[in-house]
Amino acid sequence: MIRQTVHAVAACVVTFIVCAVAYPAVVWGLGWMFFPHQAEGSLIYGPDKTTLIGSELIAQPFASDKYFSPRPSAVDYKADAAGGSNLGTKNPDLHTKVKERVEALKATDANPAPVDLISASGSGLDPEISPEGAYFQAPRVAAARKLPVEQVRALIDRLTDRSGAIVGAPARVNVLKLNLALDEEKPASGPSPTDAEKKPSAASSSPSASPFAGETDERAAVRAAHVGNFRDRRDVVAAVGRNNESVFSSRFPWRVGFNGASAQGGVSRSLTERLLTMV
Repeated sequence: MIRQTVHAVAACVVTFIVCAVAYPAVVWGLGWMFFPHQAEGSLIYGPDKTTLIGSELIAQPFASDKYFSPRPSAVDYKADAAGGSNLGTKNPDLHTKVKERVEALKATDANPAPVDLISASGSGLDPEISPEGAYFQAPRVAAARKLPVEQVRALIDRLTDRSGAIVGAPARVNVLKLNLALDEEKPASGPSPTDAEKKPSAASSSPSASPFAGETDERAAVRAAHVGNFRDRRDVVAAVGRNNESVFSSRFPWRVGFNGASAQGGVSRSLTERLLTMV
């Protein structure tokens, strides 16, 4: 009896050491050794290598017309509060939100808004948009920066990630990386008088203040909270909610619309028309 008890206790101790101490330590060490960037949370730092700008895995808002915008967020891009709106397809609040987003994007029948720009992701933190979503915003960004549209579109093509295409993953563009690359092409200056009229609370910025030129005080506070979260937690939130607003996959939102369409050319129009007809 005593021998069996000793063997049982010894087995528990050995199992605990192997599974709860040795294995996590080995995985942690290998991660930092071979994938230090990912192990730290895929954080992006400024040119001085000390100023934390954000993470490749977490979306953040951009208020200035000089920058591309990520997908809408039901949690205001709070990294510690990932989630969706939980609004069903027949909910009038969802119809109102979609209509407001379409109007804000100035979408038309001839130039419909891509689906990922008018629908929030399940997590509210999706850092990527479709190439179509980036192309849609290219004229606005090019006009604000006084750049040729072709140059902005070429930058989008260069930063489009097509990894995983062999298993069906769609092409995607990381918004934060794209905006940082924009500042390398042509640093954003302070808001013009026209921009100031549109956004009276937007603070002017210097070329080195990328990538947050012209953001409002409220947005600056939100971003500061995000940075603090990145610095304190390090375990970047990557949860994906299962809300009804994201009927399609949160990771691959532009592949399937409400009508099940899979052709990329027709998804934006089919979803927009379907939602607006329900309003």
